[in-house]
Amino acid sequence: RQRALLEREHFIKHVTDAMPGMVGYWDRDLRCQFANKIYLEWFGKPPEVIIGDTAMSLSGATLFEKHAPLMREALNGTPQHFERTLTKADGSLGYTWAQYIPDVRESGEVVGFFVLVTDVTPLKLAELRLRDSEAFVRGVLDSLTEHVAVIDANGVITTVNASWQRFAQENGAAEMAMVSTGANYLEICASAEPMPNGEEAAQVLTGIRNVLDGSLPEFALEYPCH
Repeated sequence: RQRALLEREHFIKHVTDAMPGMVGYWDRDLRCQFANKIYLEWFGKPPEVIIGDTAMSLSGATLFEKHAPLMREALNGTPQHFERTLTKADGSLGYTWAQYIPDVRESGEVVGFFVLVTDVTPLKLAELRLRDSEAFVRGVLDSLTEHVAVIDANGVITTVNASWQRFAQENGAAEMAMVSTGANYLEICASAEPMPNGEEAAQVLTGIRNVLDGSLPEFALEYPCH
């Protein structure tokens, strides 16, 4: 029986070490009772140091105070899921998606919680780069004095610049939502066709549709503002 138990422990350790994320277990005293290979590597400490150590000692007072409420909720039986930033052993910053899963016995008693942490640093860095890129594009668009609106293949406005918004406000666009992000510019042009000088709206509508379907490489129209 002892041999079977050792083989089972070895199997569990082998499986958790093969997982791409951090796996740990904390008891009710917030002492680490299990840590897989990646968990150990993240903190840069051997198992004899981490196993049995407290969450306060391992993470430091500042990080512990931040996560203590989540740990308490897990020990109360409520699973926790959250994004967090950790400093790796080499000093680099890592972004993770963490889960605290309560260990609930048949009696209903919560004796600890499992920790599953996935390193999402590449995804987070890509998200931050995209956010910076979007902010740059927004800055460029807003610096233009021309009125700019970007529409998708269905004619829906996906973004407008500051000049477009100012022009709409200054020229009686009482309902800004009608000429802002989310509005369908093709429908706006179509609704303007029956109005006085609606022939200009009809030309715009036809021109944009021709560009969208590829029959025209570009479309330009000069018209007076009324």
